[in-house]
Amino acid sequence: MDVTCAILIHNKTVLLARRAQGSDRAGLWEFPGGKLHKDETLHNCIKREIFEELNVTIKIISDGPVVKHSYPDKTIKLFPFICSISEGVPKPIVHAELKWTPFEQLTVMDLCQADKLIAQWFISNLNLLSL
Repeated sequence: MDVTCAILIHNKTVLLARRAQGSDRAGLWEFPGGKLHKDETLHNCIKREIFEELNVTIKIISDGPVVKHSYPDKTIKLFPFICSISEGVPKPIVHAELKWTPFEQLTVMDLCQADKLIAQWFISNLNLLSL
């Protein structure tokens, strides 16, 4: 399953979303995003998902590396995008809560496993990303 996620940055923080009760991996933190629809581009998917989940519009700054991860119930290919919010204030429409997390705290958050891999890549490449 192809899934997109947004590494939404603002003032040296990243927006994380806590998965709601009743969902897979409930209570864990993740980069917001969602499933790619048939005949949809990755860029259109992340923009749509972030609008649906957070009620904001975003600007894509750059693509990150694709991560493939197998959970007990499914295997995903996660396509991360570094983004900024161009309009709106994020609201937790489908998540239990949202949190602006300082870059250096990303690796200590209780993230979904695929998101941990994205966080590790992000932290280890901060000096190259010019954020």
